[in-house]
Amino acid sequence: MVEFIDLDKLYLDSNILVALYLKRDINPKTKINQSKMVRYIFKEFKRNKKIRLYISNWVLLETFKVLVKRKNQNPEKVYCWIDDIRSTEKINGLKVQILKFKSTYSVEELFKDVKHNLVDFSKISFADNIHIIIMKKSKLKEIL
Repeated sequence: MVEFIDLDKLYLDSNILVALYLKRDINPKTKINQSKMVRYIFKEFKRNKKIRLYISNWVLLETFKVLVKRKNQNPEKVYCWIDDIRSTEKINGLKVQILKFKSTYSVEELFKDVKHNLVDFSKISFADNIHIIIMKKSKLKEIL
């Protein structure tokens, strides 16, 4: 059985959704079936009622891109799967909250936050930078 750190809020990265979508996703370096591992973690999440899961539209966009461009999945099927997540706010039977920004968050503020993160975390990608901003604005500290 997995023992959890005292976490009650987790932001799910796109790699988790990619692994859930793919039935057999083997990491070429470690030879570990990531899909199987993520499905096991989700079973544990179902048993631990305290954990709340969060995603963003950015996560869904990245998931679509990776599945279609890198994993050569059918775009229509992937779109339907993502649309189902949006409409039901569930992934593998677990409730997820899709984070939204206030409409007052301006493009200027976004660029200021991006610049700030590039100074603090010099070796992060643009995509990860956006995740950091979303998590900070939503007061989330843990990402999976």
